[in-house]
Amino acid sequence: MGTGLFLFLVIVAIIILAVIVFCIIKVTSDSLNDTTVVIEIGDICSDTLNCPLGLECDSGRCRIPLNGPCLLFPNLCVTGSTCVNGRCISLLQEENEIHFPIIDPQYSNTKNSKFESIYIDNKLIFQGNINDASTSSEKLIENGIWIVHENKISYIDDRGKLHFYIIEDTILSCEAFDDICFILTENSELYLASFKDKIIVEKLEFPSSYEGEIINDGLPINLGKNIQNKLIIVMTNGIWIIDTFNKWTWITTNNSNITYLTFISKKKLSIYNDMTYSYNSITGNWNEQSYPKIESTKVINSEYWFKSILGLK
Repeated sequence: MGTGLFLFLVIVAIIILAVIVFCIIKVTSDSLNDTTVVIEIGDICSDTLNCPLGLECDSGRCRIPLNGPCLLFPNLCVTGSTCVNGRCISLLQEENEIHFPIIDPQYSNTKNSKFESIYIDNKLIFQGNINDASTSSEKLIENGIWIVHENKISYIDDRGKLHFYIIEDTILSCEAFDDICFILTENSELYLASFKDKIIVEKLEFPSSYEGEIINDGLPINLGKNIQNKLIIVMTNGIWIIDTFNKWTWITTNNSNITYLTFISKKKLSIYNDMTYSYNSITGNWNEQSYPKIESTKVINSEYWFKSILGLK
């Protein structure tokens, strides 16, 4: 083979090798840049366009949309849904959605009520004249909301449905603990309300004696909580504190000038007849447009009266 021919073949081989290398680099680069080539269900994504057809990019992963087939991948339905009978079904069906505000026409035209609206996180939840409301939940209505007015006990369940129960006495106050609520009436009657598909109410024995002494000459003011988060019954002549179920302690004190008393952040909040309040050593004025609100142990005047996480107006 001549020298010229050998050089020509070497050059051709180098060119062919360069073309092959270029093609390999190009294909590899395109594959890396086009995630639709390698991505599958459950893989990480940044956009639905990255996912195979029929999947959604949800919380950074390719997941099965609502009503999509999930029999082979039951744990990969989009957020807020679950795999039921091979389909991704919403955890909160349309018929169970909560539509606020909830308006009770039986509450709307009543008189002699303290409040007419309930708010949570400044969002209107309920409209209708009421005397008191309470919830023990730190979330929206995880344990439900108890509402009282005149002789009616109402309950908003975790699906936003309103239930009610009538007793034969005018209700002054209510105080919720977990999934139950204590009810105080103007005739010094005490009730325990609970909810399981419907409101169940049990009449409790109102405390009337302590250490052999009969104590029954005071008028009820409100229910509240003490420093230990125990139920208290505020009376004009003292305070009942529940120690254990149906066992009470009595503290004599003159509360005749008080319209509301409870403990918040281990400090006593008192609201008085003369439109003033005290929170331990802090004092101030309040009116129908400005209520004392406790925030990080400080008192801030607010347009709502805050009880638990509820704003009452």
